[in-house]
Amino acid sequence: MAPVPLSTVDHMWTANMAGPLQFVVEFDEVLDSERIAAAYAETAREFVGADAALVSLDDQTLAMDVDNPRPEVRATVADAGTPLSECLDPVEIGPGQVMARGRVVTRGEGTAIGLSMSHGLADGYGMFFFLAAWAARSRGSRFLSPRCDRTVLTRPEARGRDRVDPLALRRAGFVTVAPEDELPELEVRSGRLDLTEFDAQAADSDVATADLVAAGLFRDYAMTRSAETEQVTLACPVDIRRYVPELGPTYFGNGFIQVLLDVETERVRQATVPEIAGWIHDEIATAADRIDESVAELEVFLQVHGVAGLRRVWGYPPRSGFLVSNVSRIPASWLDFGAGPPVALVTPGRRPRQDGAYLLPDPEQPNSLQWTSTLDHEPARLS
Repeated sequence: MAPVPLSTVDHMWTANMAGPLQFVVEFDEVLDSERIAAAYAETAREFVGADAALVSLDDQTLAMDVDNPRPEVRATVADAGTPLSECLDPVEIGPGQVMARGRVVTRGEGTAIGLSMSHGLADGYGMFFFLAAWAARSRGSRFLSPRCDRTVLTRPEARGRDRVDPLALRRAGFVTVAPEDELPELEVRSGRLDLTEFDAQAADSDVATADLVAAGLFRDYAMTRSAETEQVTLACPVDIRRYVPELGPTYFGNGFIQVLLDVETERVRQATVPEIAGWIHDEIATAADRIDESVAELEVFLQVHGVAGLRRVWGYPPRSGFLVSNVSRIPASWLDFGAGPPVALVTPGRRPRQDGAYLLPDPEQPNSLQWTSTLDHEPARLS
């Protein structure tokens, strides 16, 4: 079997700005680490690319070397006080590097399970889908089988063009920067957010709870910008599996496009959270109609600039943009490796160079989420 090319969308997330997706879950009892490690290898075999290294086919194409499977997982023992953030083996990004690594750590009287995955292999939903299948196998159960046809999100017919339209590229969710552009690492903070107030507001309006949470974060971000920042951008990843029948909810890969909402900074500062949520809701509603155009423009970018050009690509303006990535509605029960839902979870990784917030499931409290953000406080309450 020949190497399996990444989809057009996958290629964009192998860029320098896209570090690996990383997740660690903790359980308060000792689990069978060897059984869980064996279940990882079986799961990686089914999720095409999870046991493969990234390879370069030509200047414009990266692929997964599925003919030489390398499921990388190990079971180790650590002190009870070992930080959860150290209970994984990070993947490296680039040709020759394996695209996913698992780790099972017996940690005192508990167990930590870590996963590091190249963003070129899958998005956040795909990572959780893999984790859920791994957990099910570890329990001796079956989970939904993945769809792995990455040709659905390619548009080779678009490669006849010889020029990238910067505005079309932005509508596809990406901007370009100078290759030498250096950004400082940012501090991150985390906490828990009760959603009761947000859910009540959403029930009486046309916007969703997720829109309201994102709106509060976006307004808070605008408040931190200097007077010279005339415009701020909110980056909203929109899952397109529900819009593309050939993908569906079991697609494993990068099944999203990014919607960029550009607004004058002062307008964001003066608006209420529900008002901003309305803007977000309306912008996200355009995602379904821009899928083909977006994938085609990304195809043109690869045709013109090749894989080397990805070093100039960022998912949103690096100095005036804010990302809200929300996977908080994924059930924590998916992550049962044999001891029930996890008692804790963390998203360790390199310190970000762009502002943003990551919203995750809360395994301990119903109707709440866990957040990690470059802002110095929790998402704003409604006002």
